[in-house]
This record gives sequence, C-alpha cells and structure tokens, in this order.
Amino acid sequence: MFIRHCICYTPETFSIQNELCQQAEAYLHASNPRNAIDSGLKALNATSVSPDHDIATPLLHAYFDTWERVYCVVHKDTFWKEYYDTCIGIRRMSLGFRVLALAMMVLGQRSIDHDMPSQNQDHSERLSSWIECVEHYCYLLIDNQRLDLLSLQTICLFALYKGTTADRKEARTWIQRLAKIAVHARLHRDPSDLDAMSDFDKQLRRRLWASIVEIDIQVALEQGTSIPWVQNVDYDVDVYLGGRHTSRPTHLWPGCELQNALYESAKDRIAFLHATVDGTFCEKNAEDSARTLSRTLGTLDSICVSFSMVNSAPEPRILLRLHVLRPLLKAMQIIIFQLNNSDQIRETMTIYHKHALEFLRLYLKLSTSSRNGSLLSSTLFEVLSPSCNYTQMVVDSQVSS
Repeated sequence: MFIRHCICYTPETFSIQNELCQQAEAYLHASNPRNAIDSGLKALNATSVSPDHDIATPLLHAYFDTWERVYCVVHKDTFWKEYYDTCIGIRRMSLGFRVLALAMMVLGQRSIDHDMPSQNQDHSERLSSWIECVEHYCYLLIDNQRLDLLSLQTICLFALYKGTTADRKEARTWIQRLAKIAVHARLHRDPSDLDAMSDFDKQLRRRLWASIVEIDIQVALEQGTSIPWVQNVDYDVDVYLGGRHTSRPTHLWPGCELQNALYESAKDRIAFLHATVDGTFCEKNAEDSARTLSRTLGTLDSICVSFSMVNSAPEPRILLRLHVLRPLLKAMQIIIFQLNNSDQIRETMTIYHKHALEFLRLYLKLSTSSRNGSLLSSTLFEVLSPSCNYTQMVVDSQVSS
C-alpha cells in the first residue's frame, strides 16, 4: 500500500530523502547476490549453456506465438535476422543478445510445457541453467543507470517470467526494479523530440514502456489490493507514431494491435483499481457508484469492440477481453467487501457474476499455450470464489422467499 504515498515516479522518487523508497531499496539490496564476481561468472555461462539451433528455434517460435503477441518486447524481424546472422557466422553473438535469447527460450518453454512432456524432462536441467544465467545477468544490470535497449528488453522479459513463477513478493519486487530502471532510462517520456534517435528505436522504447505498464497491472492484481507502480508515473508515451488518429506504426512493428488496445485501456483500468483500493468508489452514494461502474465498463467495452472490428482472429480478441476483465473483476471483489448496503452488494454481485462467467467462458476457449503464455493463468480460482458466493446468495434468497 505504500506506493500510494509516492507522489510521482521520477528518478528523484528513489532518492535517499524518500523513506518509503529507502525501505524498498533495502529489500531489493538484501535480495541481490552478495558477490558481483560470482554473478558475472554465472552470466558468462550463457555461451556454454546456449542450446543448439534445433532446440532453440522451436522455443523461440513458441515465445513469439504466445508472449510476444501480448507484451511486445522484441521486434520479431530484427531478432531473427541477427539470430540467423550469428548462426551462419556472419557475426559473433554478443553476450547481451545471447542472454536475451535465453530469456525468450525460458518463456517459450513455459508456454509449451504441456505439449512435449518427455522432451521437457530432458530439458529440465538445461532450463535451470538458462534461468540462473539470465537472473545473474539481470542482477549485474539493475544497478546500472545507463542501460541500452537490449539490456532493458532482457530485464523486462525476466520480470515477466518472475511474474508467472515467483511468489507474490518476489514478483512484485522484480516489477519494482523494472519500473525504476524504466524511469531512469526515461522510457515513460515519449521520444518524439529525440531527433538523434531512429524511428525504429523510438518505437522500441514505446513498445517497452507499454509492455511494462501491462505487466505491472497484471502482477499488481496478484497482490490483492496493490496498485500498479505506474499509477504514480506521469507518462506521456503514445504508441502510435504521429498521434493516435493518424498513421499506425504497423510498418515498423507488425502485430502490435493487441498491445495498442491494451495500452489504450491501461489508464482507465488503473484509475478504476485505484478508486476501489483507496475507498473513494464506495464513499459515493449508490447512484454515483453505479454510474461510475457503468461508465468504466462502457469505456472498456468500446475499446474491445473497436479492436474486434480491425482484428478478425479469435484468440487476440479473447486475450484483450480477458486482460480488460481481470482488473475489473478484482476491483469489484474489493467493492463487494467494502459495501454496507445490501441492495448495492446484490447489484454489484450480479454484475460481477455476469462478467465472471464471461471470463471463464473465454478463458476456456484459449489454447493451453495461450493460457501459459500470458499472465492470466492464476486468475481462474479467484474468479470462481465470489461467483460461488453469488450462487449461494441467490439460493438463500429463494429459500427465504
């Protein structure tokens, strides 16, 4: 909850004058390896632990087919060109690029764990060595104030991995690290005025920031009543080149439509979560609360409808709807526990039940790879619990009547 006390996320937010951030920094420092040399040596193992092409390629494809279409961190065409250039010997693979590829393979492996159980058993030890290598490489980077885009991509991917596998406190810690590094790198500021930077690098910075915002939202939902770190970041990044209503950057970054829609809805989702967590939503009278809830649902519904009109593929539309519904369901859970008026509780539970059933229906339509290749997988049982309470409430009312 202490993030609510941080007024604005700027590099100065992390200064020694901020007592709350001092406490967070102390926890981050305590969780770092004590020996930087040891971390460096383990990171250098990337060369020896990197798999052969026939093992790496399916995992990289699995990453692009799942994680990348939601959280656009790596530019597909540029990555494959550099990857194959190194495979055929045109250039040597740098350590940074090698670790980036390992991070992508770790996520790719996670998305296909259900497909090849016998082959996965052979990969288990190797997978552990990849994770260790990427983690220690990230430890070397997190205290660096001047990171290049390749390093930022690697940290973003590893934070994404931690968001799916680590306990809630560790996952939240890695997202805090990621947010801090992103702000120091000024990813939260639109790079339109950086004339010395290429259009491609500008768009890469935008994509990274949009990815961090979405990862932060989803991981914060794991914490129950936590507010995303980016709630207090004054950011002005526009993922559309030249403005939202002019040219769309599909020529530079194809396949980014889903991320565009998620980013467009991010501030509305964060604001609604913030209003429910700090209690301002429930301080309103019943009519105002209903109006706010209806307006939020209408805004997010319109974004989903607009996306459906330009994208006919079913899975991206389902993924967008699930990512939009998840924070709304979490917010309504909080509202239900804060309300005192029985009529308001019943009305909110009815809305919750409707959208919870929609969430479950859509979630079950996803392929297993898509479920594993996103941050949605932990939501299923959270959604079910209040729905069961709603069913019991309806049964009780029928019995009493």
